[in-house]
Amino acid sequence: MSTLMTQAHFIFPTPRIPLNERSAYPLWLSITTTPYMAEPEESVTVHEGSIEFEEAANAMADECSLYLYRGIFYNMPAQPNLKPPFYCVTRGRYIGVFPAYLWNDVKLELRTPGNYVATFFAVRSLVVGEQKVHRAIRRRLASSR
Repeated sequence: MSTLMTQAHFIFPTPRIPLNERSAYPLWLSITTTPYMAEPEESVTVHEGSIEFEEAANAMADECSLYLYRGIFYNMPAQPNLKPPFYCVTRGRYIGVFPAYLWNDVKLELRTPGNYVATFFAVRSLVVGEQKVHRAIRRRLASSR
């Protein structure tokens, strides 16, 4: 078990579902628990119907992979080898690091009524952006609510 996993506020149990009943739970999400681009990648799976599934699904942005750090979900681009600029969001509807081609869609979500005041800024690399997201989480400044 990774250090990140033991620092999480909760660990996602994989329900024990008999093979003949698995069709009742067709959806699942894989959540990465190691930093972006880290090798080997470690992840946990949450299944539809579990308490954590809805929270994870609501935290995931389009065209991104979902990551978990200290119990907080954040997004990183699913597509590798993207060029800067990137936009780092530490408070808003979605948190994480987003490539320029997704930024207009993410920015629109940040301005949706009912969302808290967003905190975002440009960064030159995905690694720096992820470090800033982790720092905001450690300082309890990151929030997607």
